[in-house]
Amino acid sequence: MDRPLATDSAAPPGFVRLERRGPSPGAQVGCTFLLGAPLALIGFGFVVGYFINPAGQGDMWVVPVVGGAFGLVGLVLLYAGVRGARGLKVPVTELWREDPAPLVPGGTVRLRVRQPGPVGLASFRVKALCERVYRRQVSKRDSSTVEDQEVLWEQVLLDVRGERVAAGDSLARDLVLELPSDARPTGPAEPDGTVRWTIEVWIEAGFLRGAYNPFEIAVRGAAG
Repeated sequence: MDRPLATDSAAPPGFVRLERRGPSPGAQVGCTFLLGAPLALIGFGFVVGYFINPAGQGDMWVVPVVGGAFGLVGLVLLYAGVRGARGLKVPVTELWREDPAPLVPGGTVRLRVRQPGPVGLASFRVKALCERVYRRQVSKRDSSTVEDQEVLWEQVLLDVRGERVAAGDSLARDLVLELPSDARPTGPAEPDGTVRWTIEVWIEAGFLRGAYNPFEIAVRGAAG
């Protein structure tokens, strides 16, 4: 559910600031590197070992295939880690919502988003997202599960491009979130999992520099 913080002086009267969901950007970057580096080393180690040892080739063609897959996943994670590390210089986005207006299907709520500087915004995108978060079995032969998401509804609230925000200044926009009449409330989902509502802020701030800031909000049932 949405967790309001103390009212901030930068917010208009009647608004409360929302807390960013999840670990800090720095912690996310560290986890990405910790996962990506070993996968890349192991994967490409398999590939190199296969090609420098002709006696071990033959029917072992699956080794470079599996190794290449591991290496590719590792490289993707390292790429995301580099983008995230460079994105740590982007000040964290701030988001406020109208208070105490409850969110219900068919209802509306005013939001204010603020991006402090200094930052050059190649792209600044705010999106409302509803998704079902659930556990999915890896395969029929493997009973272990991973978290997956099914998008139920989404809407772009703001798309700004080519803005430069100076130090001590900020980009601020007032937004209106209009929920569909059939919006599913936050909580248990059918057939399983949980319905989650998020306001996502995606930032592109130059070469290999990106940032992502999610903020959860709670939607009540129609009778709530």
